[in-house]
Amino acid sequence: AIVVVRNPFDCIVSYFNMVLTQTHTQTIYESEFQKYAEIWEAFVCEEAQIWNQFYEHWLHNRVSAKIPILAVRFEDLLQYRKSSLYRIARFVYDAEDLSDEISENIERICSVSQHESGVYKPRAISSESVNDTDDDESTDTKLSDIALGPLMRGKMGYLKSLKFFSK
Repeated sequence: AIVVVRNPFDCIVSYFNMVLTQTHTQTIYESEFQKYAEIWEAFVCEEAQIWNQFYEHWLHNRVSAKIPILAVRFEDLLQYRKSSLYRIARFVYDAEDLSDEISENIERICSVSQHESGVYKPRAISSESVNDTDDDESTDTKLSDIALGPLMRGKMGYLKSLKFFSK
């Protein structure tokens, strides 16, 4: 199994943004975190526990079921794409030396700029804030529904102000 591990602070903020904007490419305004501080704080506490349980599950299975696991940091996939892909390929093929075909494919993939490599694009501030609508009731209902589930995007500054992390 390959388990991609992402910084939990970045995961939580990224997921929150995704749920509120309904996209992978938009970011809510910082004022939204303040406006819905109680929902945001409950969300962070819940998601931090879910993140922890997920990785504890994989660590437990690795030991008890003797499942071969490769942990790959999400941040390394972005910053060190080539070495990460070689590491993954060596794990998948259980070989230190990879065939020319596999190496050529990795080199080809890495020769394409990350901005041209697929549908993923970095987040941008939404052209419309979540609360820019006149319908505050529907926004509040949406945020209440969201508070019960997982979300977010990573600017640790949002998390530092929470009681959960300041203890």
